[in-house]
Order: sequence, then C-alpha cells, then structure tokens
Amino acid sequence: MPLPQPKTIDDFAEILEKAGQRYVVADFGATWCGPCKKIGPVFEALAASPEYAESTVFIKVDVDENDDTAAACAIKSMPTFCCFQGSKEVAQVAGADETALRAMVMKHHLEFSLRAAMEEEEEEELATDEAGSDSSSSSSSSSSSSSSSSSSSSSSDSSSDSSNSDDDATALTAAQPKLPPKALSPIQESAPAGGVPSGKKGKKRKAGHGAASCAAANPEVHVPSLCKPSATKKKKKKKRAEQI
Repeated sequence: MPLPQPKTIDDFAEILEKAGQRYVVADFGATWCGPCKKIGPVFEALAASPEYAESTVFIKVDVDENDDTAAACAIKSMPTFCCFQGSKEVAQVAGADETALRAMVMKHHLEFSLRAAMEEEEEEELATDEAGSDSSSSSSSSSSSSSSSSSSSSSSDSSSDSSNSDDDATALTAAQPKLPPKALSPIQESAPAGGVPSGKKGKKRKAGHGAASCAAANPEVHVPSLCKPSATKKKKKKKRAEQI
C-alpha cells in the first residue's frame, strides 16, 4: 500500500490534524536522491509494521513537488526524517541513518503506548470512583429509608402505647366501686320539724309567755324553770291582794 504524499502545505497540515495524538513521521526526499532510494525500503517496512499502526503515521514528501512544506519545515538536506505531534516537530534525523531512524520511531512509539496506558488507567479509576459514589448514595438512601421506617414504626408504637394506656385508665376507673351517698349525722336526723336547724340561731321567745304555750311549741327544749309567769296569773295575784 503506497504511503500518503501531501501535494501542498494544506494537505500536509490536514494529515497532522487528523493524526490527533499519534505521531507523524515524514520522509523528505526526492526521486533523484541516491541515499533516499537506499533507505527508502527501510522506511516503508517500518510503516507497514503492525507494531506501530496505532502510534505512528508514516508519510513521504517530495521536496520538488511540495517545496512549500519543505521550506516551512526548514529541510536543508535529503533525506531528512521529521517526527511531528500535532503541529509541532518533536524530533529529526538528517541523512540515511537507519539506526537513528529506527530509534526515533521506537522511542515515540513507546511514549505513545505509555501515555495511552496511563490514560486508560485513569479512566478506569474514574469509573470505579463513580461506581463507588453511586453505591454509597444508594446505601445512604436505603439507610434514610430504613430510618424513616423505624421512626414511623416507633411513632406508631408510641401512639398504640398511648391508646392502650388511655384504655387501661378508663377500665381502671370503671372497675373502682362507687361509694354510697353520705349519710346524715344523728343530730340532723333527730332535729324536730319546728326546732332550730343545725347551725342557725332560733328566735328569742317573747317575755311573758306561759309554760303551757312554751311546752306546746317546743316540747323537747322546754325548761319550766326558765318560763316567766303568764299575765293571767299576775292579775289573779293582784286581785287577791286587793281583796285582803
């Protein structure tokens, strides 16, 4: 398979851009250059090797056909092998030196492989961290849900206990024996209908009432010695005194 040969500087720039993070090794030569023809097969063998397929892009630039690119890369002798990454030149081998050419290609191939391995490892660590974070969030969410369920269960148990306590108190009150009505004291039961009520003072009896009327009104509290003589007796005594 023939190697890419950019005809203009724009074609050359496009190849560098499409290569991305891979290295681009350009062989600057001419059809009339003897040393270029000598080392040409070595360069083509490197380009065809599967070992460098992922790390390196190999191209050929004819300095006579694409002199703008040769001038931009400051090519002074042929053959010259330049290694680029992006738009920047990172290494150069001047002359038909097979050992130096192979060393340059191998060096940048190893650098590319190491960098790719490090990037892959970082991506794996990031994926692991994200998976751990998701697992942690899920566990946290489950714990919160369990806590909520426990709180709800505790609240339900508390409500049930409170309800049971109220029921027990109601049952205890209903089970207590009812006390009979308070009995009247003996003094209150024996008080006469016309007597002086407990805690109250009776009216004073009028002077001159007879013993008979006092006894009839208050037979239980009548004291004969305290009753004054009636007015009739007084008149009889006065009349007797006048007769004598």
